Amino acid sequence: MIRVVLVRLAPRSGPSRPRLLAALCLAAALTSAPLVEEARAADAIEWGTTVPWLPFDNAVARAKAEGKAIGVVVYADWCPKCRSLAPAFSSGPVVAASSKVLWVLQNHDEQPAWLQERFASYGNYVPRIFFLRPDGTMDPEIQSGHARFPYFYLAAKPESLVASIDRAALAAGPAQPAPPQPPAAVASAVASATESATSGPAAAAAAASAAPAPSWLREHGALLLLAALAVVAAVWAVRTGSEKA
Repeated sequence: MIRVVLVRLAPRSGPSRPRLLAALCLAAALTSAPLVEEARAADAIEWGTTVPWLPFDNAVARAKAEGKAIGVVVYADWCPKCRSLAPAFSSGPVVAASSKVLWVLQNHDEQPAWLQERFASYGNYVPRIFFLRPDGTMDPEIQSGHARFPYFYLAAKPESLVASIDRAALAAGPAQPAPPQPPAAVASAVASATESATSGPAAAAAAASAAPAPSWLREHGALLLLAALAVVAAVWAVRTGSEKA
């Protein structure tokens, strides 16, 4: 016959069991927090750098200056559909069309204020891709064609996203050209005229006539020459007057 004897041990001196358990839980939480962060970082979706992603405010400022539309990709690292969509932004037809608009990549879980203010009424599912006009306003008509989730694009159908990119770019109109830089001939002519100001109007006229004449200068050459001569004459008059004084 087997007897089972239960013995109740007296508590040892030191912290009580509830306090000891709480201390152990706290220690476990503190030591596991870095591991959780490392796991999240390792599980983050890699969207690549082929598409130049911009912060939202920067994209809005550039869109207004350049007259380009904006594509906003909203994702979550825990979303399998987002993970499937990410490679489309590294190669293929989406990348080929991506330069037509500016791009913003936003993690849904971070919930910035602009995401809630502008897009909360269009659903909270992921992934979502919105297109904005150059003035920063939402264009709700540019959709994927999905019956239930109009801003959800399938990774298996990149042509749908390419069509939306083309539509957004077309609606935005032609991009504003960068400010033109003066041709090298202009800089050379200005430098020659400035240098000739020290030797009199006659030398300045000779230097101006010797400078190369591109097409735009041939069209407006007479006016530019008169203006240059007037400037040189004024400089020469001031300098002569100061020497006599």
